[in-house]
Amino acid sequence: MEENRRRNMWSGVRWLKHYSSVQSILVVGDGDFSFSLALATAFGSGENIVATSLDSYDALVGKYNEAESNVMELKRMRATVLHGVDAKKMKTRPYLKTRRFDRIVFNFPHAGFKAKEYKEVDMVNLHKDLVKGFLGNARHLVQPYGEIHISHKMGHPYDAWDLKGPWSLPLL
Repeated sequence: MEENRRRNMWSGVRWLKHYSSVQSILVVGDGDFSFSLALATAFGSGENIVATSLDSYDALVGKYNEAESNVMELKRMRATVLHGVDAKKMKTRPYLKTRRFDRIVFNFPHAGFKAKEYKEVDMVNLHKDLVKGFLGNARHLVQPYGEIHISHKMGHPYDAWDLKGPWSLPLL
């Protein structure tokens, strides 16, 4: 009886790689929101997804051809979409500061194009500061036993960021 109840509880769970439809997921800096939309589509719902971008809505649709339709579809699928979210300050956002997530995802963090990435040590330091600030904020938003995921490019000039993982952060 107990085994049947457990099996039924998990039978409707959908997975996409490391993520499932029953997890609360925060996606940080999602560019055109295509990653968040892929999750919501795989799950058949976006109700457990909070998707964010650093850009305002107007800047976003000006930068990315698919952004407007991706955002509309995410909202139709009941995902929460937030604009103007700084990864280094996100724990102070009213909507986020009281929430805790099973997974927090930051795909390909980038501090912007303020100088040539491969020539300027200051640019490398901006990228490192972004990742450090993100991790410092994410640790306050992740559930105990939750996970923080960062996807990162390899090779030059990205190796200069000197990121190593996995990280183990004390949860405060």
